Amino acid sequence: MSWIGDNLVWLSVAVCLAAIVIGIAVAAVAGLRLWRSARAAARHAATAAAALQADVDRLNASVEAIPRRGEEIQVEVARLQARVAALGVLASAAGTAASALRTPFGDGLT
Repeated sequence: MSWIGDNLVWLSVAVCLAAIVIGIAVAAVAGLRLWRSARAAARHAATAAAALQADVDRLNASVEAIPRRGEEIQVEVARLQARVAALGVLASAAGTAASALRTPFGDGLT
């Protein structure tokens, strides 16, 4: 018989061990890639979470400022109404003054 025929058990053990070692190596490389990808995804998620938290804080500040801005707008509207009233008085006085200036000097003196 030949050497291969005499050592089939040992050859099958060697082939199985080689297949197991290759499988472990492939699994280790895939696991390493997965670990690196998971770590990069975690860093990216942390960055995105920090940006999202900053946006939430900015929006909360804007929402909290809405009532205050409403009060400021009401104060400005009241100021404008007072200015419009004063402008109305000034316009009326200017109209009276303009009509007085348009009348001739001789009317009503005799």
